[in-house]
Formats: sequence, structure tokens, C-alpha cells
Amino acid sequence: MGHKNIRIKFEVDDRRYQAVGFLRKSDGDYVFGTKMLRRTATKNGGAIGKEDETFLKRRFNKLPNELRRYWLVTSFRNPNHPRKISCFHWSDYHRNWSQGWYHIGGWWRDYCLVLRRCP
Repeated sequence: MGHKNIRIKFEVDDRRYQAVGFLRKSDGDYVFGTKMLRRTATKNGGAIGKEDETFLKRRFNKLPNELRRYWLVTSFRNPNHPRKISCFHWSDYHRNWSQGWYHIGGWWRDYCLVLRRCP
């Protein structure tokens, strides 16, 4: 199955989400962040924003284990650095989820999935 076909649905406290892929075979190993968000924007309003990002950040312990192998990308931009967006990632060393800021103009690869809210 190709990366663009990945759809991992999950629920946290009665809110439904999905983590989706964005790479196509023709992309090679990566796309730039703006293209990644554009490709995933067509359904359900696109990547989650600040409100859902904050909601999930407070409930990291409820994210499914199958998401641990991915960076989970939001569209929430850092107010002090608008070219950086919030992502969640799992640390095997610390055995927990954390949030980091990554440059939207960077290369986004197959270890990243975009988080979207489901109706």
C-alpha cells in the first residue's frame, strides 16, 4: 500500500480523527510542507488547527499505539515563528509523546502523517 493510501482512524474522548498519508509514487521520498498540507486539505477541512492540537496534546496517553511510528502533523503555526508548524512524535527513549515545531518549507517524508478531524 502506498503512503498516500494510509488512513488511520481513531477516537479520543468522543472526537474522531484520522492520520493520513500524502506522498505519491511520483514524489520520490518527500514533498515540501506546503504541498503536504494542500494535498490533505480537501477533506474535513484539512489538518487540525490550534484547538484540536491543544485537545490532543492534553490527551497524549489516549493516542493509539499504531501512531507511534509517525510524526503527526497539524496546521497550527507557531505564533513567534509562523513558518513552523506543530507536530507530535513518540520517543522510544522517554516512552512518551511530545510536541515540537518544524519548518513548513522543509522536506516531509513517509514517516509523517497529517492529522484531520472527522465529522
